[in-house]
Amino acid sequence: MRSEVLLCYSDTEDLVIGRSEVLLCCSDTEDLVLGRSEVLLCCTDTEDLVIGRSEVLLYCSDTEDLVIGNSEVLLCCSDTEDLVIGRSEVLLCCSDTEDLGRNLSCLDE
Repeated sequence: MRSEVLLCYSDTEDLVIGRSEVLLCCSDTEDLVLGRSEVLLCCTDTEDLVIGRSEVLLYCSDTEDLVIGNSEVLLCCSDTEDLVIGRSEVLLCCSDTEDLGRNLSCLDE
């Protein structure tokens, strides 16, 4: 379990990170704003999640999987399903209206 990235996400709330390494702000139609230039994301409910670095290439839509271009992070996200990570480096839980707090136990698995 790594605590480098702790995310809290809801459809209209900010995406809150537990470490200053990555500062995200996300709403359903607003850009996902990062506090570090290492990762630049833009996300809307039906648009692609665009990354500023080729290290992580994500694609996200409301009902499609979040696909990563690097095996370092493997994410699967749907509107009501958890965000599943393929590497223990980053363990995220995401649903459209619930935050990560409800599933913090996934960080310990």
